[in-house]
Amino acid sequence: MTRLICLDTNVWYAECLLRSAAGAALIYAVQTNQFKLLLPEIVERELVELVARKCQELLDGIGESKRRLKNLTGKRVGTDLPVSERAISQSVLDRIAQLNSVVVKEPTPESAYRLAFDRVVECRVPNSEKNQQAKDSLLWESLVALEAGTELILVTSDVAFYEERSVKAGLSKALSSEAKARDLTVTLVEDCLKALSALTPQAPNVDCDAVRALLEVRTEEIARMAWKKVAHRDFEISGLIDTDLKLAFYLTSDTNEIAVVFTLRTKLAIGNDGETEELVASGTCKYLVASSELSELQISTASGTRSGIQMMTIGGGDEILGVEFGATKAIPALRIPLELVEAALARR
Repeated sequence: MTRLICLDTNVWYAECLLRSAAGAALIYAVQTNQFKLLLPEIVERELVELVARKCQELLDGIGESKRRLKNLTGKRVGTDLPVSERAISQSVLDRIAQLNSVVVKEPTPESAYRLAFDRVVECRVPNSEKNQQAKDSLLWESLVALEAGTELILVTSDVAFYEERSVKAGLSKALSSEAKARDLTVTLVEDCLKALSALTPQAPNVDCDAVRALLEVRTEEIARMAWKKVAHRDFEISGLIDTDLKLAFYLTSDTNEIAVVFTLRTKLAIGNDGETEELVASGTCKYLVASSELSELQISTASGTRSGIQMMTIGGGDEILGVEFGATKAIPALRIPLELVEAALARR
């Protein structure tokens, strides 16, 4: 049986082309569980374009900072980063080539283009009348063209693939029926950490107390990073109340690196007027065994209350697409574009 994991473009990007702690752990788990990482042509092409565009945005910001530093100090600030779109695109392809022992590239079948077009026109999942998904349709047609008997884990937070557009409901019933008709087993998970859990990776031998101590020293830093994702602006933390830190550890291919997944639950004391805010943050980092240090700390998800309103981030990595206000039995969840949320908070 062929066993594959397919990451969508945003997951590749959020996990820094699998250079993140969770990405490194996933590579090792894939190797030890006889899986392969499937890279469809549409995902590869979109990934190269996305990384080139995002890196150019970052480089533009670096360029302005370098000019200001030079003007202030009179000294030139150097960099060895790729600066052209072509060089950035090539760096993505080089990274994929580095992973050739675990990555299987999948060209898009000719028939998939026509089938994807038909799917869009007929408004079949992952499309709807008001939400046409050409790239998602092409991705799905590429996946269901895989060899019969394939076991596939699709990693995406794109709600178009989920039943009733809810990640808690699993793969759309319509898509599940299509997969079964092709003798494919398809499981849907929303992020890299959920994919790790699905692979039941080996637990490493690690000094848990030592790692916990290193993270506890940085809980305020973690809280500030996470709350900025939720509230979208900085603020003064005067203390943390009732902090609870849960940890999980995963092996990577590098014996000196242990991937650490953490969940921080706490109340934040804000300012000096007794105001508190609740926060739950999940993230990853690497524990460097030889030096007993943490590196590459990253917040994956964050949720909390702001003035009594339940809020959570939408999007992975550095990409925040908007804010979701929690649902009640009477009121469904509302998703509001980020710029409107920031404008409203600025007026408070």
